[in-house]
Amino acid sequence: MPCWSPDGKYIAFHSKGVLWTLDLGKGTLRKIFSMNGNVVVPFDWTPDGNYIIADIRDTINRGEADIWKISLKDPGGKAEQLTFLEGYQVEPSISPDGSMIVFSSWKDRESSMDLFIISSEGGEPVQITSGEGHESEASWSPDGKRIAFSSTRSGYWAIWIMEPDIQSIKEKLKIE
Repeated sequence: MPCWSPDGKYIAFHSKGVLWTLDLGKGTLRKIFSMNGNVVVPFDWTPDGNYIIADIRDTINRGEADIWKISLKDPGGKAEQLTFLEGYQVEPSISPDGSMIVFSSWKDRESSMDLFIISSEGGEPVQITSGEGHESEASWSPDGKRIAFSSTRSGYWAIWIMEPDIQSIKEKLKIE
C-alpha cells in the first residue's frame, strides 16, 4: 500500500508491519514507525508532509484497527491514535485542507462497513453513510467538497460519489 508524499519526493509503505519511507532522489529507506503485534498501513500524508495517516491493525485481535497520525519530524516516529471506536477503522484519507479524515469502519465482519469523518486532531467522528452496503476506499476530491468511495449498496461493487454537508460536519467536529 504505497502512498506518495505531497511533494512527490517520497513514498511511504509498509513491509512486515513496519512503516517505511523511500527517498526517491537518494534511493534511501528510512524506518519510520513500528508497533509490536501490529501492522502499520499508510494511506495518506498530511498536505504539509509532516505526518503520515495510517491504520494500525492488531495482529492478535484481528477485528481491531484504528486510525493514527505518525510524525515524520520526530526521529522515532511519534504516533497519535485518532480513533477509539470498537472494531475496525481503516483506509483513512485526509481532506485537501488537512482538517478532516474520512475512513471506513465496521464493528465486526457481520455488520456493514460505513464511512465516518473525524477531525485530523482526533475526537468524536461523524458517520456519513449508514448500513447501505460495505463502503470503503474513500477519497476526497481536490476541492474537498466531494468524496468518492467503493460500495456494495447497489448489490455489487461500484464507485459512488457523495457531496456531504462539509460545513455542518466541520461544525459538529468543532473545526473552524
